[in-house]
Amino acid sequence: MPRYFFTVNDRRHYPDTDGTDLDGPDAARFEAVVLAGYILRDHASEILTADDWHVAVTNEQGSPVFRLNVSAGQAC
Repeated sequence: MPRYFFTVNDRRHYPDTDGTDLDGPDAARFEAVVLAGYILRDHASEILTADDWHVAVTNEQGSPVFRLNVSAGQAC
């Protein structure tokens, strides 16, 4: 089973050094969305102040698989 790494970035960089074995890229994309949901729920106030918040997924070779961007701004 391939291994995928989920790195979270806000103003800081939180690399995933362990990775997770998953069935393939579709499963990795799904897990990125689930992870983002948990982080958004638990750390919403911090994310609202981040300029660039995202979860980046790479494979074992370090190649990008998926990136989930979250942005927040004031209504016009």
